[in-house]
Amino acid sequence: MLVKKQPIIAATMLLGLWATRSQAYQVWMGTHLMESSVASNLGDWALTASLLDGVNINRAPDDTNPASNDDWRTILGQVGHVSNTMTEIARSSLTRNPSQVNELVFDEIEAELQHQFQLANIFNYDIDHLMFYDNATTYQGTQYNYSWTETEVQYMRDWLDTNGHQDISLMWNARNFSQANQNWSANSLVDHVMIEGSADDFLNNSNNKTTLLNWLWTNPNTINKDVILQIPRSENSMTQYASTRRVAVKLGQELGYENGMQSDRLVFLPVTYNDNYDYLPETTSNGTSYTDSLTSLALSLIEQRPLFEGRTGIPTNALADSFVRDVMEPMPPDYGPLIAGWETWSEVAADTWNATQATGVTAQAVGTPEAGGSWFNFNNATVENGASSDGQYGALGPTGADSSVVLPTDGVTLSNGFDGFIDFTLTDTTGTAKALTGFHFDLGAFRANAATDWELEVLAGGDITAGFLATGTATVNQGPIQDDESIDLTGLADSTLEANGTVTFRLSFTGGTAPETTASGHHLFLDNVGVTGLTLGVPGDFDHDGDVDGADFLAWQRNDATPAGLAAWQSNYGAPAMLAASAAAIPEPNASMLVIIGIIFSLLSDRFQCNRAKR
Repeated sequence: MLVKKQPIIAATMLLGLWATRSQAYQVWMGTHLMESSVASNLGDWALTASLLDGVNINRAPDDTNPASNDDWRTILGQVGHVSNTMTEIARSSLTRNPSQVNELVFDEIEAELQHQFQLANIFNYDIDHLMFYDNATTYQGTQYNYSWTETEVQYMRDWLDTNGHQDISLMWNARNFSQANQNWSANSLVDHVMIEGSADDFLNNSNNKTTLLNWLWTNPNTINKDVILQIPRSENSMTQYASTRRVAVKLGQELGYENGMQSDRLVFLPVTYNDNYDYLPETTSNGTSYTDSLTSLALSLIEQRPLFEGRTGIPTNALADSFVRDVMEPMPPDYGPLIAGWETWSEVAADTWNATQATGVTAQAVGTPEAGGSWFNFNNATVENGASSDGQYGALGPTGADSSVVLPTDGVTLSNGFDGFIDFTLTDTTGTAKALTGFHFDLGAFRANAATDWELEVLAGGDITAGFLATGTATVNQGPIQDDESIDLTGLADSTLEANGTVTFRLSFTGGTAPETTASGHHLFLDNVGVTGLTLGVPGDFDHDGDVDGADFLAWQRNDATPAGLAAWQSNYGAPAMLAASAAAIPEPNASMLVIIGIIFSLLSDRFQCNRAKR
């Protein structure tokens, strides 16, 4: 995947977008032909800039009102936070002498790379991705086609690695479904692939660009590479705004939604090669409408992700054509059942609470306060003093939590403005893997000096992906708990609690201003903490996505590669992997699949014989 500098999961679900970044297409924007006015009117595209996932930095000047060097610094500073920045190298930029290829252009490759980093230093941006492409131009009055060779690209890769730029990815620009483009796209030197074309190209499969996209999406040699769609124009009677958004509708039909439009492998990159296409403004009519400008197009693709990702229903061309700035909320995710929950808090040791409900796991919470502070049970546990009575775990988790607020054990409190954290540890007791889906909790603060800043993370050493998950701030109100939080775990690279495995979530609270007295009542309240999940029960589901299909074979090939694992995949091919699935007979692979399996066993046998011969 492309470099992601943002947290794994955003805490604030901006504008009702439940989807996390790891479950959503990306939106980048090009900087081609930017006018000086873009630098002097930063407020007119500030929201778009703040939400972009990446930029294609191209300083091709506008013909009528070109941005100055200072303007470019201002413009690029507006998007300096983005996770992905790319620049490009045409083959002819090395030399126009067509006889100079391979080793004869190594010096020119080095000089061009040094030039790219000098520009990045001058204009204060990072380079995350280098896109290289073939092109045609003239030399001494004759037209030539200039094409990169594998020797040249290997030298470029080696130079980057040797000079401390191992993190920079290489991107190939493909414009049709030629064999050459297939070869470059599948080449191990290429990390990601750009498809450059008009919106009409994708709508009508001109030059087989949609065919290329489908091939990239499913080919074993490109299935882990991101695909960037650089769309510079409509090339039909529609506006660039409507035509590009119709591409998003079309791709839902081509790629599907869950594993297509909802994947961060897919990147929309609207740009313009037309001096007459405006960048500004991002909205009109006091923010109620989009308009046919580049920043507005990008903003609409960001804000209306749920629409184009199929989370609100099947998108239509009529909705794609609309300028109405409706932020369409998707259906909330189905987190499944509770596997561990803390609704009452009876200590089994100092600052230690066993889960009130636990299904297939043991679960315990251990609190650690800042020196001088303490975790304690609610005093005068009433709704007015901060207890939770909504009967639900978090915002979207299961119902059934204890709604009582009359007992001291109906919640837990971090005292008097002190910081602290609680570790929630779950251990599987069933011997069957579980796909964790969500972490849920209710909280609130009583008086302003409480430790209201919270952070959720997964600690290292457990089964699922470790790292930062989400942050937020508890509402301060001398009354009932105000905040219900549900953090989606399904976007993690690995959210599976393996058989007999363990995971620890740490929920930290900071920002408190501990007063001199410990009787101030500036408390943080916590209740109804829950973890949800689904049990994975069918062998052969190697990618833990809930079924046994062709993708599991690829996961087996990369991670397991044993005959026993392959046999499990064969036996359960076509099966749903959740325990909730019916007990109906599992269909056997079809005849063609059996032929493939036979070939695989033959290859495995040959490989094992070869390995024995080498010993």
